[in-house]
Amino acid sequence: MKLKLKITNFYSVDLPCNKVSKYVPDDEEIIFFQTYFDVVNLESNETCECQVVIATPKGLSVSAKNDNFNLISDRALLVYKKYNYHELMMDIEKIVDSCNKGDDFLSMVGRLERYFSTDYEK
Repeated sequence: MKLKLKITNFYSVDLPCNKVSKYVPDDEEIIFFQTYFDVVNLESNETCECQVVIATPKGLSVSAKNDNFNLISDRALLVYKKYNYHELMMDIEKIVDSCNKGDDFLSMVGRLERYFSTDYEK
């Protein structure tokens, strides 16, 4: 039986409004921002904070030109042709669900680390 999970607190300090759900880009093909969200086990209240960079190819290019460093990102990365919040959420939910094998929460966090940078709290 799968764990009962909820994705909460989806935000980004890189965005003017901080809430990813409210963000409307000037150009959906030029995106580059880091996001954070929590995966919460509703039965035990264990939480795993996840981080992932959301980008488009053009956004990566712009970031590379504007940054003084050679390294563009050292975080987990999801790259889209065009930014679409609903598609992003569906993809994150799909990834989290694929990591939920019904065993313990810590094992699931280990699988989440294939896709996201994580910080586990008990």
